[in-house]
Amino acid sequence: MTTSDSLPRTPHSHQELLRRLEEAEETIRAIREGEIDALVVRKTMDEEIFTLQGGEHSYRAFMETMGHGAAALGAKGEVLYANTVLTTLIEKPLSRLQGQLLLDHFEAPVSLQLKTLLSEAERSGSGASSCEISLVRGGELRHYLASAEPLQIGVVDGWALTLTDLTDRVRAQESMAAEGAARAIIASANEAVVVCDAAGRITHVNAAVLAIEDGALIGQPFHEAIRLEIKDAIGLVSAEELVRMAIAGTEVKSVEAHAPHAPHAKTLLISAAPLSPTSGTNKGCVITLVDLSQRKSAEERQQFLMAELDHRVKNILTLVMAILHQTDDADIKGFKTTFAGRIQALAATHNLLATNSWATLPLDELFKAELAPYIAPSSDRVEIIGHRLELKPRSAVAVGLILHELVSNAVKYGALSTPNGRIVFAVKHSLDGKSAQVEWRETDGPSVASPLRKGFGRSVIANSLKYSPGGGADLEFLESGVRCVLRIPSEDIAEGSAS
Repeated sequence: MTTSDSLPRTPHSHQELLRRLEEAEETIRAIREGEIDALVVRKTMDEEIFTLQGGEHSYRAFMETMGHGAAALGAKGEVLYANTVLTTLIEKPLSRLQGQLLLDHFEAPVSLQLKTLLSEAERSGSGASSCEISLVRGGELRHYLASAEPLQIGVVDGWALTLTDLTDRVRAQESMAAEGAARAIIASANEAVVVCDAAGRITHVNAAVLAIEDGALIGQPFHEAIRLEIKDAIGLVSAEELVRMAIAGTEVKSVEAHAPHAPHAKTLLISAAPLSPTSGTNKGCVITLVDLSQRKSAEERQQFLMAELDHRVKNILTLVMAILHQTDDADIKGFKTTFAGRIQALAATHNLLATNSWATLPLDELFKAELAPYIAPSSDRVEIIGHRLELKPRSAVAVGLILHELVSNAVKYGALSTPNGRIVFAVKHSLDGKSAQVEWRETDGPSVASPLRKGFGRSVIANSLKYSPGGGADLEFLESGVRCVLRIPSEDIAEGSAS
């Protein structure tokens, strides 16, 4: 690089001025016609012209060696020179660009960005201004860093503009961000998630996978790391085949499998899908494994309850038919009243059991429910003593029918038929440990005698608890009042309730 003579601010003579003017005009012509490359650098006191020499078109050669797009623009933004990288990007040769406004060769949004960039560079006066732009080239979106800096070429004010391709860097950043997001999603998923590469080897797993396999999984083939027994509607399918299908691009949904060696989750619902990054080429697959153990347990529980319900309905219908056939009042009105009362007693017991989810039913609640239509359970005419028993459904239904018959008899003929009659309801332990004893005793009522005919009520009392060797009832018609001792089988009493 050489420096011409300094340009004095005031020429010494008219001839010197003419000579310098001719040199300046010749320099400008040469620069415009591409005969030389030159720059004018302004200093505090004067200006210096720098010419780039060392070969034909050396300044252009310098720009061509740049790895990014570069252009020298005039004062209005017209193209003075653009290197091959930039002309290729714009898809127009230099001959069609020179003298044209560069911004006219970009899409409107990008053109506006570049116009703003040049304005910022002009305002700054020195130093480069930059912004990121995006262009669709060759059917794909590419990213560039556009930089502009004020520049004077010869006597022409303008800008140096460069476009640096950032696409690879942006994609790398996006890939890292996507990788981070994917890891976060996998980690936060409730179901087990496994990611495999194109060879079927595990690259990522989340914590939920530990319920299926708690060993070291990364780097292992999926079918070896997680041992599954898969059976679909068509036939046996291996885990290896399932992964191979997903990697090949076939999505597999909702295949049920069994994990015989899993520490926790045994029954699984598996889905697998291809893993396709932005390039569109399958790079592996994503496998989700949903634990069906609780669902299977719920289904089994539901089936059990349905079977139990079916069994209970049949028993109820059988019991209703027995009540119907053994209710033999002399007139139809009496029959309806007696029959309806017994069915209502049965329904009341079932309602109480339903309220307690058919688990257990407190004996005192059953006793109070039968008394409620006739006398308040809190009345001083009723005394409940002894232990609190929790009855299981079978014994609760039987005891409910017995108490209904005892209460109905007391209302018609016994202690509850007079204002002063009393009932004592006591729970005791049996000596043999096979049952709990419950005593019903009426006092202060009318004198009673054993009935001549044994009706349905006595049959219910005598036989309802005999479904077990430890169950039964003893009924006595004493002169002081009716006394009945129930023996409730211990297997039909909830553990710990008679303590």
